[in-house]
Amino acid sequence: MTRAVLVACVALILVSLGVAWAQPASSEPPSGEELGFGEAQIPGENIVAVAASRTSARMWGWVLFSIAAGAGLVGGISAVAIRRWGNRLRFPIGVADLPGSARVMCSLALLIFGLVHVFGMTTAYIMSSVVNASAEEYFFYMKIGKLAGMTHAHLFGTMVMHLVVAAIFLLTSVRESWKIVLITATILGSPIDIASWWLMKYVSPLFEALALAGEVTSEVGYLTMTVIALSQLWTAGRREGATA
Repeated sequence: MTRAVLVACVALILVSLGVAWAQPASSEPPSGEELGFGEAQIPGENIVAVAASRTSARMWGWVLFSIAAGAGLVGGISAVAIRRWGNRLRFPIGVADLPGSARVMCSLALLIFGLVHVFGMTTAYIMSSVVNASAEEYFFYMKIGKLAGMTHAHLFGTMVMHLVVAAIFLLTSVRESWKIVLITATILGSPIDIASWWLMKYVSPLFEALALAGEVTSEVGYLTMTVIALSQLWTAGRREGATA
């Protein structure tokens, strides 16, 4: 019985190898060859030209209104928070109280988050200027399922990253009012940017200006907090009375 099973297994292996050898080798690249971050190249005959968007005063008015609304949201939340809690006591510990291990941990986290921002901006440029002719064309071909998935992933990733950066920045000696403004602008900049993706696809590609405003707001806030935090992490001395 055992010998029969072994003979059957060997015969099955030989048949499988014979089928594989019988298939002709193909010198052409696989049809699913990737072109930049998982995007399959679209055959030329299947490409639908995306007409240039016609600008209109009314649509530009809505774009400018959305930018002003985003700025008002950041300013309004900051003003209310400063008025209500701006004079509260600070954390009982600060950057000067952190041990070397904590300073190294925070510094590496901030620097690696910087790489995340660099690769994120590089990806955005490639997808909107290399793989596709413009951001308008990129979102024109994107299906709602992929757009929803991108929204979910980016919202979660950016919020976690910015919360970590903000938590480190809270330990610096910067005035409380500036902390509130920078943290608010950084955290709200990403949702404003992501909202522009939906507006570009379903309303008008002119909302790319809103994307730029949200991205600049978030990046400036992140860079400011990171530079200040790194500077104080490596220069702030230990407070008097702190244990070694």
